[in-house]
Amino acid sequence: MARRKLRSQAEVVKRARTLQEELAAALAQLPSDDPAVVDAVWRGEALGTLLWALQLAELRYRTGIASSIEVLEAQRSLFDAELGLSQAQLRQLAAAVQLYRALGGSWPTTPKG
Repeated sequence: MARRKLRSQAEVVKRARTLQEELAAALAQLPSDDPAVVDAVWRGEALGTLLWALQLAELRYRTGIASSIEVLEAQRSLFDAELGLSQAQLRQLAAAVQLYRALGGSWPTTPKG
């Protein structure tokens, strides 16, 4: 049981390092230094990591290694990251609308009918 726990912890560390390397490579390829873009990429990567952590916590719970508190904490962390990503996407869309309006774009405010 202890060996399995150590092995799963080693796998978590290994996966975290791999994700960190992949994230660094993705950030290096970004065409923009726009903080909103970088923020969204970080949050997207965090989502993948947290989803994986939730799956691991659920597996550990089913096998009796972890308590339900660990699963709930992983769910909370994933939810917080999803909420943060949604907020980052909202900021990006709002900035695109502001840019469109600043360039003279507009749209009808009354519905056609």
